Amino acid sequence: RGARNPGRGAMDGEKVVLELKKLALVEQMRTYPSDRTLIFCNTIQTCRDVENFLSRKSTQKAFSTPKSVISTPQSLQVLPFHGAIDGVQQKRNFAAFTSDEVPRSKKMGGRRSTGTSEKDKPRRVMISTGRASKGFDFAASPVDHVVLFDWPRDNIEVFRRIGRTGRAGRKGRVTMLVR
Repeated sequence: RGARNPGRGAMDGEKVVLELKKLALVEQMRTYPSDRTLIFCNTIQTCRDVENFLSRKSTQKAFSTPKSVISTPQSLQVLPFHGAIDGVQQKRNFAAFTSDEVPRSKKMGGRRSTGTSEKDKPRRVMISTGRASKGFDFAASPVDHVVLFDWPRDNIEVFRRIGRTGRAGRKGRVTMLVR
């Protein structure tokens, strides 16, 4: 097998690493539930993979692990924020991420609510390339958890990315998923 397609093993290895990191991400999000989680990836493709994975897990209302199936008490609102998303949608996603409003739902007849119980509020997850690491003010709506899904290509980016949480004297959590 390897002789006919020598590059295939490396690609399969990358897929395995991606899948393991996604499972580790779910474990971290289950163990440390946060109102706002900001996930940084190095590429748009990885952002899309993580976005699709979390969206599927959210609609299933369960995170599967090899040993058990664990229900999540709240749904996830997964918001992409990268260069493949047009500027208008990026603004909408950023506004949704920083808002305290509960998004419209079919159950509420399309209305928004700010007086909904904590149990009904979705946990907001923004998945971004480096775009959200500079120039955005999260002071009014703090980021509780930053996840470095990929190690940044430039080491100074580590500080920019993890600096999105724990601002203005607030507490925050950082998770780094390394290979």
